Amino acid sequence: METVEKIGEGKSGDVSVAKMRKTGQIVAIKKLRQELRGGRLPARARREIEIHLRLDHKNIVKVLNVLREENTVYVIFQHLDMNLSSYLMSCPRQSRAIDPNLTKSFMLQILEGLAYCHNYRILHRNLKPKNILLNLKSKTLKLSDFGMAKFVKSPHDPLTQEVVTQYYRAPEILLGSARYNSGIDIWSAGCIFAEVVTKEILFVGDSEIDQLYKIFRLLGTPTNYTWPGYNLLPGSGGGFDLHPPKNLRTVFPSLDPVGVDLLSKMLCLNPLCRISAKDALRHKYFSSIRASTSSS
Repeated sequence: METVEKIGEGKSGDVSVAKMRKTGQIVAIKKLRQELRGGRLPARARREIEIHLRLDHKNIVKVLNVLREENTVYVIFQHLDMNLSSYLMSCPRQSRAIDPNLTKSFMLQILEGLAYCHNYRILHRNLKPKNILLNLKSKTLKLSDFGMAKFVKSPHDPLTQEVVTQYYRAPEILLGSARYNSGIDIWSAGCIFAEVVTKEILFVGDSEIDQLYKIFRLLGTPTNYTWPGYNLLPGSGGGFDLHPPKNLRTVFPSLDPVGVDLLSKMLCLNPLCRISAKDALRHKYFSSIRASTSSS
């Protein structure tokens, strides 16, 4: 392998673009960090490999190989042109929205990847534009970076709250819940939906508490009536001002009413009422794409 350039680094390892000497194929390589004692991979890195090898879907980046050289483990992935964040930044800022059909296509692909994961009880737990890769020519999206992913055996098992980049973190985690489900990925996808529409991050808080303030100012401050059990969450006593929910149709004027309806269901504060990936794929927002696909 011949390293072309380093493109990122994270808690579990560094990612580089490389060229395979024998085939000339361009790939992405993640060099996994090992524990100082014993030369073993940390549990999280082992889990990432195990989960990735289970997944086989057109909208999830594919693992091509796992290699071990002396005390280093390399995971070789298929390489795509860029991530969704870079793509949105490259779009002209003067145009406030990308093509509506492309937005639908992007969201359909993200939700198809999530529905596949959730069907196997796998939570991504760090969905954000930087972790969604894009083939520029075909406009194919693939979910990537399963470093925080988790196979959840029981919905009653307590889980770590140290997941999901803050801007895309669901309110139940921000409020201190140790029990959450696939709805946290749907929340992240809803934030991404809004970002694709506006080319701006939806909720930019400078702390976890400020993140909640930003969310409640837009979607309304929850109560025990709108979110049963809300008052039992550790962070619910934060003294939040009572805000009514804003009309999302005025906040996202370039998104058609059907799209706003889907967005509101993805950004539902009460996780028990938040739409699932499977049901989101059936939403009428995608009916035009389904119709064009079935007629082709």
